[in-house]
Amino acid sequence: MSVITTLIEGAPGAHSGLEGREIVTSETDKVLSGLHALVAEDNSLMAMLISDMLEEIGISVVRTANSAEGAKEAMSEGGFDIATLDVNLEGHGIYGVASMLHARSIPFVFVTGYRELPFCPAELSNAPRLDKPFTLRQLAAALVKAINFAKLHGPAGRGNSTNPIIEA
Repeated sequence: MSVITTLIEGAPGAHSGLEGREIVTSETDKVLSGLHALVAEDNSLMAMLISDMLEEIGISVVRTANSAEGAKEAMSEGGFDIATLDVNLEGHGIYGVASMLHARSIPFVFVTGYRELPFCPAELSNAPRLDKPFTLRQLAAALVKAINFAKLHGPAGRGNSTNPIIEA
């Protein structure tokens, strides 16, 4: 089943407060709901926006990091099973953290305002990417792609045909 997006704009029976908001429903909710996330983002407003969006789709944000060092600390502490990674944190690349996540088969999405991913290692060049600005639906779809990417390309997923692929 795919992600279904609905804009509620004064539709009959629309609940107060939902008008104009994007709602994500379907099997994607079941896949993402209950996950725990790391948000690596150096712009505090963007970090809050991503955190709010994640929580709206049922993902608890357990850790935020505004630097590559902070994201590495979060890696050593653990406690999350999915991540969003800004490509450039305070002028430092996030690829070291992404490589660590990849090695552990932890799904992640590159979140970026860049047209290209500068200096991206070859093994991460096909990792899911989300261009800023983005919608809730796009974030949910990118996270599902990240789960599939980790299942197919991470060390734990290579050659394992028992990992189901989730449609986004």
